[in-house]
Amino acid sequence: MVEDVTSIADVRHVQLDGQAYRIMENSEKHTITTTPPLGTAFKGGLINGLALGMANVLPGKAQHYQAARKYLDETERAECQIKSGFLVVEPRYRFLYECPQEEEKSAAAGIKHQG
Repeated sequence: MVEDVTSIADVRHVQLDGQAYRIMENSEKHTITTTPPLGTAFKGGLINGLALGMANVLPGKAQHYQAARKYLDETERAECQIKSGFLVVEPRYRFLYECPQEEEKSAAAGIKHQG
């Protein structure tokens, strides 16, 4: 699987419920990829594996959404909306976001190119 993040080395963190979620953003594609701390991911995967998939203790989509939302807020993009999100591979989620000022710029550029 090929990641569509700008740089896997550029990992940010947000604190949520006492845990530091890792955040990877692709600003060109307007996506935010979230994953829980390595220890949580490892422990959750181990417990899930030992329980033969019957005891998933990893954070769900709602918690990942909150981490992505907090990241946008902390990076001064509170006006941006998260449009959709999906599980990439357990425990990694990806969210598509949209910002109003970018829509206005795109619309203005479209008007200039038409004339």
